Order: sequence, then structure tokens, then C-alpha cells
Amino acid sequence: MQLSQIKISNLFHFPYVADFAKAEGIQFSNPDKNNVNVLIGPNGAGKSSFLNVINRVWKIGIVKDCIFDKSILLNKTTKRLKDVITLNTLYVPKSHKHYDFPDKESRVWIEFVLTNHDYENIGFLFKNREKLNALISKYSNFSFQFPLINLNDIRHIQDKVAFEFVWNVDKKTITVAETGLDRIQQFVLDYFRNIELVQICIDIYNEFERPTSERRWYPLKNSFAILGVNRSLKGIPNVVDPNIRYSYISDKTSDTYESFVGGFLCIRKIRDILNNSSEENASDAGTIDFSSKTIEKKLKKSDFYKSLIFALNKYLDKNLVIEYTNGKLVFWLVNDKLQRFAFDDLSDGEQSLLIIIFTIYGYDLKYGTLIIDEPEVYFHPQMQRSFVRMVEKISSNIGTQFLISTYSPLFVDDVNIGNVYRFSKVAGNTKVQHPTLDFASNESTLIHLLKFENMSKIFFVNKIIMVEGETDQYFFEYYLKYMHTFPERKDKLTDYEIININGKGAYKTRRTFLSKFGISSYFIGDRDNIVDFGILTQNDLSYYYKQSKKFMYSMKNKQQKNHDPYYSRLVQTLKSLYLPKYYFVIKKIKELYKDNIFILERGDIETYLGMKEKGLEETVVFCHQYFQERLRNKKFDDHRRNFRNILEGIFK
Repeated sequence: MQLSQIKISNLFHFPYVADFAKAEGIQFSNPDKNNVNVLIGPNGAGKSSFLNVINRVWKIGIVKDCIFDKSILLNKTTKRLKDVITLNTLYVPKSHKHYDFPDKESRVWIEFVLTNHDYENIGFLFKNREKLNALISKYSNFSFQFPLINLNDIRHIQDKVAFEFVWNVDKKTITVAETGLDRIQQFVLDYFRNIELVQICIDIYNEFERPTSERRWYPLKNSFAILGVNRSLKGIPNVVDPNIRYSYISDKTSDTYESFVGGFLCIRKIRDILNNSSEENASDAGTIDFSSKTIEKKLKKSDFYKSLIFALNKYLDKNLVIEYTNGKLVFWLVNDKLQRFAFDDLSDGEQSLLIIIFTIYGYDLKYGTLIIDEPEVYFHPQMQRSFVRMVEKISSNIGTQFLISTYSPLFVDDVNIGNVYRFSKVAGNTKVQHPTLDFASNESTLIHLLKFENMSKIFFVNKIIMVEGETDQYFFEYYLKYMHTFPERKDKLTDYEIININGKGAYKTRRTFLSKFGISSYFIGDRDNIVDFGILTQNDLSYYYKQSKKFMYSMKNKQQKNHDPYYSRLVQTLKSLYLPKYYFVIKKIKELYKDNIFILERGDIETYLGMKEKGLEETVVFCHQYFQERLRNKKFDDHRRNFRNILEGIFK
């Protein structure tokens, strides 16, 4: 199962939608390769809420949470067989409606993609419907029975199916709107709902009901998993009873339940391989043997185990060693120095990565969906990069769909930019931008810059201030840090990044690119930008530059009488000889403010700082040695006023 499209109405900061048919959903493309979808955006934008909606709809609104009490079956004298499987009713943790629509209903619409594993599971239900219904009747009080469905019906199951859910905030429930579902849709819903129930029936059948002449039933393929921020293997043993089944996996009250499940599913698969009861080696004959040589021989035949070991070697630099001691299976992770580690001996980062690997291979997430919230937690930058490469490779190899919510810019690069979903808060509403990018246009250059200039930080703020060079970037970053020292301003000067676009010509392309992701952009440029923005023609500018040379030569001969060193040469000339044109230019510069374009009125940044030489080194020296002196210099009052007006325009 994979996600195709999601629509959310009147939940958290997602606004009310009257008609889902007309609503714009969050759509995932489900490509054959690189199905790694990255959810980004600033704090409070709604990424975690979005993941919570998916998780709660699946685990509370769809799948029935069943509890298997195996002890009843082990007690030969018991008559409580119908208590073997019971239903655990789960309620939605705290949620809220959108604040503007307290009287409207909260609803969610999700379109799922059925994959090969789903069709395999449905085929199992079709083939074993009567036996499954008998087990459900015998070992539970459930009234549910899988309906009769024929092979032709299965052939007509579409690869996409959508359900609408009513989310009752007050009652803390999520229910499927079943009115209008046809027979095939209802069967698919029953399949989703009862996937845990069927898994339990499979275990009961194999251990207590299966005739010796019949083959074992194999577990259904798991198609969905989610890993939250709290990932830990603390407490998970590396010494395990070979017969373990539910002692840990069914303990859903544990804070680390989601972390444990993948690991124990891997352990169960390994145990089944060694018991000749896995889907890969059920036909193997002979006595079950747990000697070291036999363990190694059997595991080397398993595609599952070889894939798991490959991932552990490549991404964790460790191997997995399995021994059988005193009736127990013992699992060790071993490094290249042959040092042994229990699972909870690993660092937090290694544990987090191991949990993700165990989840992928334990759940059989080939063509399935794995949601990971903030994978960068516990990961240093190099491990983050390694993780990105890992999930991209796994997605390409086995078709797993990843939804990754992150605050780390290292998760956005030129490879996955087409799968980036940017969350932002606009007028109190969560908005999601997933633009179609043109890889054949100028945007391709910007996309490649994500790789080489760490430009991906732009996606995590709502304001991008573009400047023409490294000198401007350094100064404005320094200047804004200074402005943060004022209590009345520091709370306003937030949520921004300053980026150097290496010349005025790159502004418009970058602005268009950023707007596709809903990011506001601002441009601070030198005075010579007046031509690019249509204030003067190039011929006009050339003419005034020639006049400025004559004017400055005249001022020099007059021993700089009336010469103002705090204006650029061109601005001095306009102000002294062409005053109407000077005021015209100033007026047009101010008119550009409404378009988030801020041209320095008096020249370039060096003019504003009173620097005689250009260069980053000179700017660094100025900021650290002469900045305070300039603040006290009355002759720079107009310059500071211009800076203040620009910042007010950006941070209004």
C-alpha cells in the first residue's frame, strides 16, 4: 500500500473544505524510482500534524487493533476460547479543529495505491476465506466474517481506492464514511481493517490448528510503518527465545513500541528460516539444527537475510552474528575489529539508523510506505548524508515509498528536489507547495546549486533576502545581528536567510523558483540596478557616467569644493547637476519597495560603509573595527535611515 493523495478539512491548521471533489489535495506521484518524498518548512507549519493525521487515520480509523492472548490456548482446560482474540478500542490523542471553523465537521480523504503485495494478501484472503472465518468465529466474539467474493471480482479491483473519514474531535474517534461504497471497495476496506486479525489467525492456525498434511500459512505482507521522533532500542534484548512471538510486539503501550516492532519482526523471520518454516525455505527437509555451521548455511541462502546484512554492512559498518546458546538465539553486531555489540550498546545515532533498517526489512516494505519523522535526530551531518543515500537506494531497488519530515537542509538536494513538499503557515492556514519544476530551463542551474552551495537552507524560512555578492551578504548578516541587540526589534527580525546570488542578473530566476514553494523573496542591490528595473536606460546611465567623470574632475580642480564623499560619484553628479532627475530616480526606487526590491539610493555597499576599497576582507575588517564608529558618525545618518527603511520593508 502506498499513498496517492490526501485531503484534510478543518483539522489542526488545515482550513475547512466544503467539497473534497473541488479541493486541492497533497498528491504523491509514486514514481518507479526515487519515491522519497521530503516534507520541509519552518517550525509550526504543519508537517508533524500532517504525519499525525496519516498515522491516526491508519491505526485508529482503519486497522482494528486486536489483542492475542496465547496463554488461553496453552491452558488445555480453558473454555474461554472466544477470549483468545479481543478488540482493543483506540482513541485519538488530543486534536483540534481549525480555529476559524469550530462548528464545522473535520474530515480526511485519502486515496491509496494497491501494490503487488496487497494483491498477494488479497489472494490469500480469497483462497482461505472459509478457514479464516471459522477461526474468527471460534476464537473471538467478533460478528465480522469475510464476504464471499469471486475471482472475477478480484480482477476488477482497481489499483487506486479512496476512502473518506469523519474525525470527531470531541469523541476522539475516526470513522470511515461507508455510505456509497460498492462491494469491491467494501472488500478492500475489510482487507485493510482486519490485517492484524488475519495475522493473528495465521499464527493460531500454524501452531494450533494446522493439520500435519497441510502447508504452513505465511504472514501477510506488511505495507505501512511509521517511526516517530522517539527512536530507541534501549531494553530490547540481544538474547531471544526462538519461540518468541508476541511478548514484545503486542506491547503497544511502550513508548518505544514502534522502534521495537521492526527488530522483532526481523528476529522472527530469522527464527523461521532456522526452523525451516519461512516462505523461503519451507520445503527444506531434515532435522532442525542450530549449530553454527547450519545457522550460517541456512542464512546465506535467504534473500531476506542477505539484503539485511548488506544494508547493515553498507550503512552501519557492522555485521550481524547469530548464535544458539542454552536454548536461546543470541544476536550480536560485530565491527571490522570483531568487537561485539548488543543492540542497546550502540550510540543513539546508530540505534536510530538500525531501527530504520530493521523496520524496512522486518515489515516487508517492498512497495510499501514508511513514514519517518525527523530522521536527523541523533544523526551528525555525515550520517544524515549517508541516510539520504540509503533511502534513495532502497526506494530505487524495492519500490518503498518514503515520507520524511525534516528540519535538516541536508535532506534536500538536486536529486530529490522534485519530491519536496514545503509546508508553510499563511494567514493561520497550513499551505503545502509542491511545484512542478522545469529541469530543462534556467531552474536546472538552481537545482544543481542545491548540491554545491548548500542552498537547501532556503526552504526552512519564509523570507529570503538576496544580495549581489559576498561582501553584501557578510555585511547584512552582521548588521541584522546588531539589530537583534535591540529588544524591540529582535522578535521581528526572524525567519530569514541572506543568500549571495553572485550578480544582479540572477535575481528574477531565483525569485520565480522561490515563489513556486511559497517563499517570499527580497532583493537588495546597488544603485546600478536602476537600468535592470527600468528606471534609466543604459544610454542614460552611460551619459550620466560620462558627466560624472567631468564633474569629479571639475571638483578636483576646485579642490573638492561642494564634494560629498558620502555619495557615489554618479549620485553626486545627479544631485548637483540634474536635481529633477535625481528626485525622479529616488521616487522610482521607493516605488520598487512594494515589489520587495530595494536599491541602495546612494550607490554601492562600500559607499554606505565609507570604504575606499572593495572586497570581503575589507568588509570583515570594517565590521569588527569601524562599525561602531560609523554608527556615531552624523554624516551617515541618511545611510542608516535608508537601511532602516529597507529592513522595515522586509520585516513589516
